[in-house]
Amino acid sequence: MEDDLKLKILAVIVIIVGILAILNSIYTQQYGKMLWFCYIGLIIIGVGILIKNPYIIASQMIITFIPSLLWIIDFTAFSFFNFHVFDITTYFFNSQSLTSRIISFEHFLVVLAPLYALYKIKILNKYKWKIFLFSWIQITIIFILTRLLTSYSDNINCAFYTCLPFDFPFPYIISWVIVMFTYNIATFLLIFKTSFFVKN
Repeated sequence: MEDDLKLKILAVIVIIVGILAILNSIYTQQYGKMLWFCYIGLIIIGVGILIKNPYIIASQMIITFIPSLLWIIDFTAFSFFNFHVFDITTYFFNSQSLTSRIISFEHFLVVLAPLYALYKIKILNKYKWKIFLFSWIQITIIFILTRLLTSYSDNINCAFYTCLPFDFPFPYIISWVIVMFTYNIATFLLIFKTSFFVKN
């Protein structure tokens, strides 16, 4: 019962933060930011935790976990050692409003909430490839919408140019798919090839 209560509280917090992130995008008239994978993922993760559905949680973790983890590493490196590892959090220390900075801490929630939830709820191997397929359907739809509806300068979801300090010598869309697929496979293996999250 205690674990159930903790999960429900966590779910509500995650959903609220996701909604606030989207509302802030509307309030600041930066509507394209509503398409950030992590904003959408937060709400879906929260719903997954609330109804104790590990497949929903895992489908979003596959998309958002490593990009948010890289954000945390870059943020921590600059905060404590005054240098950026990946150069993906420079915006945070420049012209961001206080509200936007606070919302940026959602990256910690994107990483920690699904880890804790999956550890408690556990997942079966049974539908793992369906989860991966669902994740890529979602990625494809959001990527297309991002390319069509947002600006190059905003570079939402790194859809127009790389957010990392390196790139591949291919047309950018191919490079983007390679990087995203690598992130997804790594998280997929973390979930399904460890004993922490999978039901025996």
